[in-house]
Amino acid sequence: MNNTIRKLMTPILMSMVIVFILPINALKVQAESNPIAIDGYYDDWSNLPYSWEMNYDNPYIIENFWDGTSNITKKYLDANGNPYNIEIRHKMSMYCDGTNVYLHITCCTQYPDAFQGADYQFFVDGQMAAYCMTFPGGGAISTYSVSAPGVYSTEIRNRATSISNTVVPSATGMYTVNPGNVNNEFEMKIPLAELKKQNPNINIDHFNTIEFFTPNLMYRRIVNSGVSTAPYSGILLCIVIVGGVLLFMNMREKKGSKI
Repeated sequence: MNNTIRKLMTPILMSMVIVFILPINALKVQAESNPIAIDGYYDDWSNLPYSWEMNYDNPYIIENFWDGTSNITKKYLDANGNPYNIEIRHKMSMYCDGTNVYLHITCCTQYPDAFQGADYQFFVDGQMAAYCMTFPGGGAISTYSVSAPGVYSTEIRNRATSISNTVVPSATGMYTVNPGNVNNEFEMKIPLAELKKQNPNINIDHFNTIEFFTPNLMYRRIVNSGVSTAPYSGILLCIVIVGGVLLFMNMREKKGSKI
């Protein structure tokens, strides 16, 4: 009977390793093989989650919308059938690879004057670090701070602390101005270590969520899930328990064979 149970427990333990450990390694490989490059080309954001944001809760269904010929019920839906699209809300994505936090925003079509580079707030489990994006040298960025279409390098600067207006080391940003300021776009990268440097209460080794908010572009925070220690500890606990059961049964069997 004991031999039968032990034979069953062994494949169970191996199955746990396959089910839990290998996917974690696969996720690590996926993150390393799909880096975000801050270069003014935004195609590396295409497969990441996104949300539609605006600085007030505007509706995506418009009753009695005049389409040029008649009144209709107008629905603003994206390519995946979700409420809102780039016409009436900004498209936002945030990503964390465990070393840096990345942000990408495409400004909506109907409000081309909405973009501001100030007051970008990141919250790590509720603890905030704030930044602004400027042109090299500290020039403010807004929709009308440049008129010529093109891709512009930017600086990321600390704000709202004793180190306000200092350039964040290793942080980078790119800002794209389109003709007519339609759907201007930008991306940035900030090392997690710099968030902690600004706010020592931020724990970058063990956190659950990173949130982002800027009052110029949105009325609510967006959330990016971080790496939690809970799954790892749970897996290790299961392995220890199963391994302990196998060891106990093996010792018991050896003791019984001596009698």
